[in-house]
Amino acid sequence: MLTYRVQKGDTLETVANRLGLTIFELRNYHNLHCELWQLIGRELTPKINYILYELREKKAEKKEMPKWPPC
Repeated sequence: MLTYRVQKGDTLETVANRLGLTIFELRNYHNLHCELWQLIGRELTPKINYILYELREKKAEKKEMPKWPPC
């Protein structure tokens, strides 16, 4: 779990873009792990000082399965 410190002028959209996440991913992860008074609604409020987040795992490269039986 990582923490982003909210800065003046931040919006959910700018923070999500900076972290490479969607607004939905950012808000849902934060709201699952934060204290009740830190819940994020449609936008950031002055009472929110930090946002909890987790980076997306890089998708593993798709490997082709060998054809069976071998030709």
